[in-house]
Parts: sequence; C-alpha cells; structure tokens
Amino acid sequence: MTNPQTCKLNNASMNVLYTMMTLLDKPLTMKDLINAFAKYSPCNNFVISKYINTCRFCKFDIIKYSGKYILRKLPIKISFTQDEEDLITNNLVNNTIKSNSKDLINTMSEFLFKLCRLTSFDANVEHSLNKNPLLSEFEESLYSELMVEIITKDGKSIICSPVELKYIKDNTIFSVFYNDEMKDIPLDKVSSIQKTSRKILTGIIPHTVTFKLMKDLAKRYSTRAHERIINIEADGSIIVSNRSEDKEELMKRLMRYDEKCEIISPKILREEFKTKIDKTLENYSIRS
Repeated sequence: MTNPQTCKLNNASMNVLYTMMTLLDKPLTMKDLINAFAKYSPCNNFVISKYINTCRFCKFDIIKYSGKYILRKLPIKISFTQDEEDLITNNLVNNTIKSNSKDLINTMSEFLFKLCRLTSFDANVEHSLNKNPLLSEFEESLYSELMVEIITKDGKSIICSPVELKYIKDNTIFSVFYNDEMKDIPLDKVSSIQKTSRKILTGIIPHTVTFKLMKDLAKRYSTRAHERIINIEADGSIIVSNRSEDKEELMKRLMRYDEKCEIISPKILREEFKTKIDKTLENYSIRS
C-alpha cells in the first residue's frame, strides 16, 4: 500500500512541474493559473504561489510584471558566440524594426522572448523591438534642463516643460506643464518630440515618482496598490511607477533600501533624495 505522505509529495512535485510547463507557454495572471489548474488539479492562489516559489528556488527566473507571472530564464542555457548574437541583432532585429510591420514586430518579439529564456542572449534586444522612440525621447527630456516641443498628430505644436510619465491602464501619458497648467498628452497622439533652447520651468512636483530597484530587492519586491512595474532590465532590475503615495513616507521607505534603490524621476525629488544621502554620509565623515 502506498504511503499517503509519499503520494502527497509526488502530487506536489507533479504540480510544480505543471506550473513550470504552464508558464513556459506564456505569461499568466494568478487567475489564469487557477483556471489552468482547475482542469488538472484544482488549487487556490496560496498553493500555486508555493509552487511558483519552488520553481524560483530551483533557479527558474519567474517575475511578476503587470499582474502576470513571467518565466524569464531557465536554469540551463545554450550559449551563443558573439558572431551568432551579431547575426540576430544586426540582421533579424534591425530588419524587423525597419519593416514597420506591427505583425512582424510582434512575431519577432515573441520569438526573441522565448529565445532569451533558453539562451544567454540579452533580453534587452527583445525589449528594443517594442520600445517606442518617442517614449525614449521623452524619458531623456526628464533629465534635461530644456523645454521640449511636442508635435501632435493633428499638427499642433506644444512647447512645454516635461514633468512625468504616467501609465493609466494600458495607456502611456506624457504629463507636461503648458500655459501655466498641467496637461496630459497620450503617447499615441504624439507625432514628434524634440528639445528646444528654452530653459525648463522649475518647482513643478509631479504626482508620480519613478524609481529603480536592484539586486535581490528587485526579485522579492511586492508592489503597493498605487504602484506598477513599468520596465524590467536585463540584469533583473525593475523600474517602478509610484502614484499618489505621500512623498515624505515614500522617501523614508526608499531610504531603507540603501544602495539597491535609485530615484529616476522627478528630478526635484531625485536631487532631494541625493541631498538626504549626502547629509547622512556627512555624519560618518572623519572630522579633524
């Protein structure tokens, strides 16, 4: 007669493998996983979370991004030579981008996502396919001292101070200061953006703070209700958008993360954060 404990362990092992196989297919929400298990071995979210953590313990790189669990890397990899990586980057990826075909870009993106999990290939290549150049230009402008000119698709010119990037549902919003008031411009309404020679307006504090978390903190960080992960970098670092949290409370919390945290925007809070760190370090400086 089979030992009940042995049966329990065997079932748990099979469920861990089923979790891995399910996530290999595509990224899934917890609700998706519960529905998938309903057809195989019904489980609740607490039990499935244990299976996911077991996979992580076995070196499967599983992260949660925009509500979905994503299997980014497998513990065993195939290594590419530099020539092979150049072939993919210079030919496949660049030619796909030049094609301006949304269907081709989506297909190539899915292919590279699967490829990156099985190989040593840089995951940033896959991200580059879907990185809108207008988004990159606006992100750069947040670090600049200059105002920008945004041309909308209906031909309107808006010379403004870039304030922040906002993510509302699936929409990316450029938040700017224009004509003495805040204005939101959806990314899909923008035709072009470029820096001007005019100095940026100062003293505008956005509602959203964007910060970067690194190393082991990025893997174990749980987003708050008013936060979302807006990007995952090749080294596993995550970019978090925090909206509506009290700024003083947020600053205190981020200070506790030490060198594993960096405020990206807004610039005014980034400088304030740096000042707090400098003053803290002064307390430990050697006095003559």
